[in-house]
Amino acid sequence: MTREEIKELLEVEIKNCKANLDKAVNLAKEGKMTAAINRMDIAVMAKNCALQRHAQLWNTTKGNVTEEEFELLAEAETLNSLIRKAEKTRRQYR
Repeated sequence: MTREEIKELLEVEIKNCKANLDKAVNLAKEGKMTAAINRMDIAVMAKNCALQRHAQLWNTTKGNVTEEEFELLAEAETLNSLIRKAEKTRRQYR
């Protein structure tokens, strides 16, 4: 897989994770807990995929990343924190 392909997949997984976290919180606010939990599960899977791509990109570039790649890598590293925050918010509505 090329550097560009890895970068694109990383970007897709980050967006997927964030979109599902937002949807999970909104569903929780509507009282749809099962659907919210399902969205959280999807977000966690996307986060795991993003972190795999993170490692793959880092290994492929041997740490010699562009500014854009650095931003993506940093963004991927924040996903755990975003998941914890969304889970805390979701629990407020149960």
